[in-house]
Amino acid sequence: RNKKSSFILFMMEPVFIIQQNLAHCEAAEDVFIDKLAKSQAIGLAQEPFLRKNKIKKPPGYSVIYKADSGSRACIYLPTSINAWLVYASRDTVTILIGNQAKGVLVTSSYHDGKFKPNEMCLDLDLVMEYANLGQHQTLFGMDSNAHSILWGPHDKPDERGSALEDWIFRNHLKV
Repeated sequence: RNKKSSFILFMMEPVFIIQQNLAHCEAAEDVFIDKLAKSQAIGLAQEPFLRKNKIKKPPGYSVIYKADSGSRACIYLPTSINAWLVYASRDTVTILIGNQAKGVLVTSSYHDGKFKPNEMCLDLDLVMEYANLGQHQTLFGMDSNAHSILWGPHDKPDERGSALEDWIFRNHLKV
């Protein structure tokens, strides 16, 4: 008798992701939310507009961020997508979409220009530790306040950009 093997393949529907620094501006937030509503995309925002340490939640979305921290990073997630919070700090938020075995980590991160190059990847190191433990694919959307020809062909490289480049290469990531 022949035995048929079966397996479950984890598949995610195509998901659009929009990333933007909102510069603490209510008008920018409104435009960003409108884009999200039209596309049902996941939104990765840096420097969101805060109202008493809260971020506006559009209909059909959850907003994931570290509350009461003066949050500078957040993720707008359509309620139709199941995700779990993995990490949250004032400047970095990471969720796991899918399941523990085959999920994708999605991170929104802001790096203040005042951070020293050796400080700017501390939150990202924690995310990568988790990613490596579960062998998860990772996606980062960030405002790094760092310059490199890897992500801006006309950007003059700076010390912060070099530090972030080193971190990217060390973690075998692609830009």
